[in-house]
Parts: sequence; structure tokens; C-alpha cells
Amino acid sequence: TFEEADIIAESLIRILKKIYNAVHDRSDVEAHITALREGRVALDNSLLAAYGWADVQLTHDFRQASYISESNVIRFTISDEARLEILRRLAALNSKLHDEEVALGLFKASKREASQKPRSGDREAGLFDDEAAEMETVDD
Repeated sequence: TFEEADIIAESLIRILKKIYNAVHDRSDVEAHITALREGRVALDNSLLAAYGWADVQLTHDFRQASYISESNVIRFTISDEARLEILRRLAALNSKLHDEEVALGLFKASKREASQKPRSGDREAGLFDDEAAEMETVDD
């Protein structure tokens, strides 16, 4: 019945939340949790290799997750520098693929894109320039 399915779903959600919280809890060093963290690192590195970005150093560790609005949120995650570099590269890749699709006629260039041809020497503002500037300020 639907009620039984709801009970099972709620139970699975509780279990997954416990696992998720354990992965992000530095004090949890049980073998199966450590293995999940190691699997996360391996998966992230495999994804970087698939994109050809093996030069990005992820440096997984327990750290304050600056991208989460709640205070005092510690996560097992990559460094802010690596996260911003990956986001920059993904944005550039997305833009490149869009330009290729426009060139193939799959999409029309928007009026804005057509009228905003960059002049030589001009640099377009990056999507994450503000965050990078903030990080430089914090690090100094």
C-alpha cells in the first residue's frame, strides 16, 4: 500500500541521513565510513580525469563549507580553491559548447550575444570573479 511505501521511504531517508552525517563527522573513523570517504575521493579524481583536469588538486578534508549558508557547517569536501577552479572551467566549457551549437545552427545567438562582440584586449567578467577576489582578500 501507499502507507507502507511511505514508511519504507521514511526509514530509508533516515538511514541515508545517518550515513551522510557520519561521512562528514571527523570523529567517525569506522572502516565503512572511511571507505565511503575514500570512495568519494576516488570518484572525484576519476571525474577530473574524465574532463582532462587532473592538474586540479582537490585536497579533500574536513572544512567549513563556505557555500552553505548555515553557520558552523563542517563537511568532508574539496578546497574552496579547487571548487572555484572547477566551476570556472565548467562555465568556460559550457560557453564553448554553446558557441559550437550556435555555429552549427542548433541555437540562434541571442540578441545580446550578437550585439556584444568583445573588443580585442577586453576581458569579460568571470562568473566567479567576485568570489575569487573575496578569497584573495581573506587569504592576505
